[in-house]
Amino acid sequence: CTNDQLQAFLTRSSAAPLFLRLDERLAVKSNIDLLSLLPNYAPRIHRLDLQVEHQSFNTGPRSSFLPLHSPNMHCLIIRCDTGKARVGNVRPSQVTVLDGETSFLKALSLLGHVPLLPTNFFPNLTHIALEFSPTVTLVLQDIISVLAHTPRLESLLLGQLDRRAYAAHQGDQEASSTTQAPTPLHYL
Repeated sequence: CTNDQLQAFLTRSSAAPLFLRLDERLAVKSNIDLLSLLPNYAPRIHRLDLQVEHQSFNTGPRSSFLPLHSPNMHCLIIRCDTGKARVGNVRPSQVTVLDGETSFLKALSLLGHVPLLPTNFFPNLTHIALEFSPTVTLVLQDIISVLAHTPRLESLLLGQLDRRAYAAHQGDQEASSTTQAPTPLHYL
């Protein structure tokens, strides 16, 4: 669809909740600038399934990956495939995933080559899936820092974690684990 068609759809749907599946590659082909379009409709978004290119993460430091104030969002899925690009191992950046309140968010999935970990506080998040490609290097402390911000977590999926990457950072892990209090996970 074109930018005009998408704009017409969003305008005609007035205040109805939005459930969007957006592919950055298709948006670029259709001349749609997602980051400038989405903020206007962010309060209406209840589910966002976003397919992004790995170059989206190479835009330099920023405070939020998605500069959206979406207080009614219930589900957020971010997928990133490297495609044919050669991507070296990266350590994920810790950034807020969404601006503003996230109290309605119940499900969050970060899949593929998504080199970021959320620092948001998710008071009602019950399901989280972190399934990274082997090019994303995680340490246990990265995962614990995410879990510490999800007090109502009931379901945790960790997939494709590279054991060699974990072993390479185990020394850093042992040094930091002695100074941190345990993370309570009452519902998990």
